[in-house]
Amino acid sequence: MDMRDFTSLIRAGETAMRLMAVFSGIALAALMIVQTAMRYFLTSPFLGFEELAVLAGLWLYALGAAFATRLDAHVRGGFLNSLDPGDGRLRILRAGASLVCAAVCGVYAWTSVAYTLRQAQIGRVSPYLGWPRWLWTASFALAFSVMVLWFLVEALRRVQGRTADPAGAE
Repeated sequence: MDMRDFTSLIRAGETAMRLMAVFSGIALAALMIVQTAMRYFLTSPFLGFEELAVLAGLWLYALGAAFATRLDAHVRGGFLNSLDPGDGRLRILRAGASLVCAAVCGVYAWTSVAYTLRQAQIGRVSPYLGWPRWLWTASFALAFSVMVLWFLVEALRRVQGRTADPAGAE
């Protein structure tokens, strides 16, 4: 796999995340509007909408976390920038920090996948819709797994001394 294939793969993943986030956001907004209309205008609330709203919200939140990782848009302090002697040590330190973040997200991904598989194995379902509960927990498993990937890409990019992202995003 050469760099162009890698870049294409990253862009495809980014596009898929954007589409899933847009769909989740629109679904969440539509669910809230319908639920409000049913509750106050038709006086006939359907609690399944509450479950669907939580599902859409979880997927939106998880995709947002993964996408923030992709764009390197995390909240961080500027303390390290003031310590940069200009010889590349800061670049290596940041690459190390990305690897630590990848490891932490890896632990969460592993735990989330195990929990999601356990939910599927025991057959838990949501109370009102009767949908499998793993649909809710899978959002975390996917998000943390994708975050591991993005942190590893970021660490590799920093070690190589690249300032531009392989997919062109800044």
